[in-house]
Amino acid sequence: MLNNYNITNAGAEFTIKKADAIVTVNGSTGFYDGSAHGASGTVTGVDAGGAALGSTLNLGAAFTNYPGGTAFWTFTGGTNYNDQNGSVSIVINKVHLTETADNKSKTYNGSPFSPFTVTLSGFVNAETSSVVTGTPGFTGSAVGAFGPGCRRRAATW
Repeated sequence: MLNNYNITNAGAEFTIKKADAIVTVNGSTGFYDGSAHGASGTVTGVDAGGAALGSTLNLGAAFTNYPGGTAFWTFTGGTNYNDQNGSVSIVINKVHLTETADNKSKTYNGSPFSPFTVTLSGFVNAETSSVVTGTPGFTGSAVGAFGPGCRRRAATW
């Protein structure tokens, strides 16, 4: 009993703030193979009622050419979770090609030997030398030689 007091009920405001879900995004690092490479990710968490998280994780662009780049990701948290976004690195390293100067021979005719040729190997994804730009240069004792004898040459791209 409260004989000396009047009680006024004052309401209280309760705020339930959105939670941060656990967002895990993995980039990609590898060598060029002609395939698209991108990020992969997962979102984990549960809502207040114990139900599994039903929100989405959108991942950015995939990359097929060197040097790759940055994939941006966005998590849409819905009503229970904060939206999140970020970026992750996609690294696509160049593939090594082997350049081999082709063996050549000719009968002496007083003129320097020409033309030299080169073979490139190590292409991936059914690609050929048509994807390479530029022309090879040649060095060594065979370049400019016109007299008989065995000479060596090397190709540089």
